[in-house]
Amino acid sequence: MAPLVETFHPARLGQHVQYLTNGKIRKPPVDLKQCELKELIQYECDLRGPKEDPRSKIVCEPVLRLFRN
Repeated sequence: MAPLVETFHPARLGQHVQYLTNGKIRKPPVDLKQCELKELIQYECDLRGPKEDPRSKIVCEPVLRLFRN
């Protein structure tokens, strides 16, 4: 299982990326205006209905993820 990731408000992204995961300040600093914005669509799927019922359906919904590269 992947480690937990800290959540923060998008308005804090500029200051949040200036620190490494160990808490040290990143050198040189990151300028987000020079980073390309990319998106990724993943799907979250859930079983609707009892597990034993053959009429139960798997319903998947898209989850949009945004990244700076």
